[in-house]
Amino acid sequence: MVASGNGYIAVGFSSDVFMGNDSVHECVIGSDDLVYGYQSYNIVPNPRKGNERIGPIDLSASSNINGLLKCQFSLKPQFTAKGVPFDLIANNYHLLLALGATGSDNSLTKHSQEGASANAFNFTSIELGVSTGINVAIAIHGSLMVISWVGTVSVAIFLARYYKQMWPETTHCKVKVWFAWHRFLNMVTVVLTSAAFILIFIHVGGWSSEWPANPHPLLGTITTALMWLQPIIALFRCDPGASKRPIFNWVHFLIGMTAVILGIITLFYAVTLQSINLPQYFWWILIAHVAFFVVMFLVMEFFTCLSSKKSDKNAIHMQDFPSNGFNAMTLSVEDYQGARFKQVMLILFVAGVIAFSAALIAVIVTS
Repeated sequence: MVASGNGYIAVGFSSDVFMGNDSVHECVIGSDDLVYGYQSYNIVPNPRKGNERIGPIDLSASSNINGLLKCQFSLKPQFTAKGVPFDLIANNYHLLLALGATGSDNSLTKHSQEGASANAFNFTSIELGVSTGINVAIAIHGSLMVISWVGTVSVAIFLARYYKQMWPETTHCKVKVWFAWHRFLNMVTVVLTSAAFILIFIHVGGWSSEWPANPHPLLGTITTALMWLQPIIALFRCDPGASKRPIFNWVHFLIGMTAVILGIITLFYAVTLQSINLPQYFWWILIAHVAFFVVMFLVMEFFTCLSSKKSDKNAIHMQDFPSNGFNAMTLSVEDYQGARFKQVMLILFVAGVIAFSAALIAVIVTS
């Protein structure tokens, strides 16, 4: 169940469209801002005085984020409430829905909104219109965005930042290895993000109604626009030795990092979307990814600074190699060890982003 506001949301199983003699299951925001689940029974003959609470129920998922209350629980096909049997297989029931404020001791006050299904449902043969899983289009959209902004972009940035001096005698498609992979991964990001962006607009039918309550649609649009801007700017890249090249480098860096930061923030806001039911631990996986990202970059920054101080001692001596026109490179032991360290770090980083991407996608498709 999903509702906006600080209070409770309750669903009842009733033989008619009126309150009374009904089993009620409610999700309540307590005074400690935690979410609690209860079963109760409507009091007869005056149900407006409230429900008679039976006891707590186990919530399989719950969250209270920015005034958005979410909870999920399971029911057995047959259960009782105050001795009254309810059989979801043999009998049809109307669904009653109520929202309101929470009183003292997590008690319910009179509801501020209510509703009832016009028809009684046969729970074994009819779809209630309540999603039991994430929509396929939304799952694909989320998965593509995770691959792009947790996976491919992270590796592209890591390569561009720390691996420009690696593999100096090897080229891919007539360009340096780091640049070939940096360009390829960013192209993959553009394709996947564009596909995800178009898919969600088609699925929603335009602009999402989640805005302005949730900034996810706006942040996602800004992120996508910045992503499209990057390859356009790259077309006007000047030569490495040009006087204005530092300006390009800074603009390219700032736009790219802004897009990455906004992309991750947008993923955080996905948890509070009403159209899906992501568990709150999706946040913790994202936080772990961000922490991993920062730690790996700090380690590489420290290694780079340490290496630059030893640059004179560990100088690379170049010697002509006349047979093929390439230069033979003689590396000191320290240079070789440094290259090995960077290779190990790259393997760890790629493995890490793959693991985090897989974990986040698994949560999305199973929600």
